[in-house]
Formats: sequence, C-alpha cells, structure tokens
Amino acid sequence: MSALADQTVLVTGGAGSIGKVLVERILAASAKAVRVFDSDEYGLFQLNRQVQSDRIRLLLGDVKDEQRVDFALKDVDVVYHLAAAKNIEITEYNAAETFRVNILGTLNMVERSLSNGVEKFIFISSDKAVYPETLYGTTKLIGEHATLWAQKVAKKGSYSIARFGNVIETRGNVFDIWRQQDRDGLPQTLTDSEAMRFFWHVDEAADFLLTVADVMQGGEVFIPPMKLELMKEVFQRQYPGREYVVTGLRGKEKLQERLTTDAEELQLKRVHGIWIIKDA
Repeated sequence: MSALADQTVLVTGGAGSIGKVLVERILAASAKAVRVFDSDEYGLFQLNRQVQSDRIRLLLGDVKDEQRVDFALKDVDVVYHLAAAKNIEITEYNAAETFRVNILGTLNMVERSLSNGVEKFIFISSDKAVYPETLYGTTKLIGEHATLWAQKVAKKGSYSIARFGNVIETRGNVFDIWRQQDRDGLPQTLTDSEAMRFFWHVDEAADFLLTVADVMQGGEVFIPPMKLELMKEVFQRQYPGREYVVTGLRGKEKLQERLTTDAEELQLKRVHGIWIIKDA
C-alpha cells in the first residue's frame, strides 16, 4: 500500500507541469485529500478542469505568506514542496524576488511544517544545486540545507530531498523553445552542441516522487538513475537531419550538469531502483 493512502497531502506549485501529474498520481494512490497550493490562478483553473475529484482542494496563495501557508498546512500529513522560481535568465535578473520565493518561501514552508507536525516533507531540488553557479542552483542548495536542518530539529516527522534533472514536459525548457521556433519558422538553437544534461519524462518524475514518500525515513537525498545526454544528440533525435544554430552558454550556465558531488558519490546506495544519500 502506498504511504499516501488515506493521507492529506499538500503540493506547493501543484498547478505546474510536474505538479499536475503528481496530483493525479497522489489521487490514484488513494489519498484522503490533495491540497494544491499555487500562486498561479489560471493554472489552478486549468487543473480544476483537468482533474475531476471531490478529494482535491485548490488553494490560491504564496509560499512567502506565513498565515496562508499555516492555513494550507492545517491537518496535513505529507508535503511535496515544488513551488519555486526556476527559469535561469529570469531568476538571475530578478534576484531579490528569487531569493524571497526560493529561500524565504522554502524556509517558511519548512518552519510551518515543523510547527504543524507534518509527518513527511519532501523538498524537490535540482541538479543545478550540485556545485551551483547560478542563483537558481544556489537557492536550491540552500533549500536542501534547510530541509536537512529540519530533520535534525524535528520532534516528529521526516524531512527529505528529491533531486533530479530536467523534465521534458515542463514549460519554458529547451523542448518548449524548439517547438515554438519550429512553429514560427525560426532557426532552432542550442546553447552549446557539447552541453550535457539529464532528461526524463514527467510521468517518471511523478512516479519517483511517490516512491520517495514510500521509502523515506528522513535526512536522505533521493536521486533517480537518470542518463546524462549530449544536447546535440537530443536535438537530432527530436528533429532528425535538421540543422541548429549554436548561441553560446547563458551566463553561468554549465557545460555539463551533475546529480551528485564527489563526496556524495562515495555515500550512494541503491534502494528500490533509486540512489539514496543518507545523512547528506
């Protein structure tokens, strides 16, 4: 039986690309109720049309708002914290708001979860948190530290991290850009043909997050066995025989991403088909 059966689950950022699929998976796992907490009113409207269930609750709110977060967390058993500012270019230009959402918002979620006695808290991190060069990556690393700190001080409950790479179906990613360029008849672009990234599908990400809830005990970093792919090969697989234009890496963007640090690689253990770093 799933760890989410008969549980009340809160998903922040639940109106996003990953969140929508995750909400459906949680409902299928026989959760008692799923609260979707998001600042995107239109996204909540779309989710309400897409997912028909009397067990879903749509909560418009901001993770920085302590009172609203407290309201959302009342009697919640499990939290998936996905809400974040993500786009590299936009977060770099809007540093102050990125700091408030990704750091202060995450700290607010962690502290309010502690005070509300949440049983399971799962922070969704990114490969960008490994040796971070960008503001987004740095905020995700700080979010990881906040989650591990919560595990140390929690009187009850478990606090863990799910860290993975790029999800193909998310909005604003390179696949989204390629599709738009194709529709508009524009040259399709790569920042660097030798760039290497981790990719998987949204269904895989949602299943991974459900597995994390099943096996977590607290204080772990969970990492899926994602394959590192060369971007020019990814493009050629999507658009066989087509040419692309190289535009150059953006700002502090890395040529190659990683899912673990050197020290973490020494601690990896594989359980239930995923990698686990305990006491990271």
